[in-house]
Amino acid sequence: MSEPSPPIPYASTTPQPNDLQHLNLLAIFHWIWGGLSIAFSFIFVIHIAMGIAAVNGAFEGTKGQGNGDQGFPPELGWVFIGLGSCAMLLGWTIGALNIYSGFCLKKHKRRTFCIVIAAIDCLSIPIGTTLGVFTMIVLLRDSVKQLYAPEAATHVTS
Repeated sequence: MSEPSPPIPYASTTPQPNDLQHLNLLAIFHWIWGGLSIAFSFIFVIHIAMGIAAVNGAFEGTKGQGNGDQGFPPELGWVFIGLGSCAMLLGWTIGALNIYSGFCLKKHKRRTFCIVIAAIDCLSIPIGTTLGVFTMIVLLRDSVKQLYAPEAATHVTS
């Protein structure tokens, strides 16, 4: 009979110098992505402005010419205002959570929160997906888990 093959070496459970560098880089990228998310969400101001203009009657058709054009209905303006506001608020929230996640990565705190934000970032194709996948790869390493281990020990209740 042949001897069993040796076990596959897994990643070391002691923190590696690269782990700290990777966490610092991820923190910077989360800050950048958060800022970009907040900045790009301002595009929905256009929708809100169009909705306000429609509610105030700025898009009414030319009257008196018999073409039957009633213009832009004011009810649709409220839809523009509502959806634009929700989209802008969502962008601000995701951006703020990414910035906070960057601070958590920098201080090696709230690992689960950072993983959840990374999963949410995966919905933003392609940049957010790349950031989310790399964040999860780094945070799921056993050696990185050890960096967050003192946090877990302080939350244990007896």
